Amino acid sequence: MFILKSIFDPIQSEFQKSQYRGKLFIVILLSILLPAVGSRSSQLFLIIKSVFGFRLTRRRFYIMMASPKLPWMSLWQCLWKLIPSPLTDGRLVLAADDSINPKTGKRIHGCDYHYDHADKVNQAKYVWSQNIVQVGLLKSIHGRFVYLPLSWCFYRLQKSNNKEFKTKIEQVIDMVLIIYRFFKCPVLLVVDNWFACQTLVKPLRKEMKTKFHLLSRLRTNAKLYDKCVPQYSGRGRPRKYGECIGNVKGQGKKLKKKSKNTMYLFMAGSGR
Repeated sequence: MFILKSIFDPIQSEFQKSQYRGKLFIVILLSILLPAVGSRSSQLFLIIKSVFGFRLTRRRFYIMMASPKLPWMSLWQCLWKLIPSPLTDGRLVLAADDSINPKTGKRIHGCDYHYDHADKVNQAKYVWSQNIVQVGLLKSIHGRFVYLPLSWCFYRLQKSNNKEFKTKIEQVIDMVLIIYRFFKCPVLLVVDNWFACQTLVKPLRKEMKTKFHLLSRLRTNAKLYDKCVPQYSGRGRPRKYGECIGNVKGQGKKLKKKSKNTMYLFMAGSGR
């Protein structure tokens, strides 16, 4: 309870205009933490009234849950300040990815028919769901890396949100830049091979210069080329790449004996 008090007091202080809304927000968080509560808002409402004895009407509760005026950015930054030691080897280690949350109701915010990459044989490929793009902090605790969410947003299809449409990569760029401007330290971003592209790297490098680094996997069938040969004064366009040295899978077999665990090197302080 002492840990929760040290977290909830700064959060409640962000609701400067309404102490009632601040207390209600804290009670909602406590209700979510209870193991007996499900994910439905109706169950949260019953717990708030029965367990905590909070005087609240159903209408006021749902207005609070769907309010667009909650200071989410200041609440996120308040939580970022409470992280005791966010840096690892002098830099932030962030991870970015997206996931889908299937739903059954038709009047749920942020839902579209999203493609499910993990679908099975007897499941539909396009699922009525929320697509959540998230950026979080990777931190080594007791020899293992844990993930702490720092920011997230809904991804909506362009046909559903044409006026304010942003791709997943643009959403990740916005969230990473906000986190970088808050902590003001070098960033190592860990992503899968879908996010690892120039569309993501160029805007972040333009803003952070040499303080941004990317850690990702390469596709096994991606071709590898040697360094570019010096330009010559002959006819035609100069060569952009050097000689082809095969693909990632072939080079991986050759260099497998010399390879080492990247995470182990990073934890030991040699990952730069």
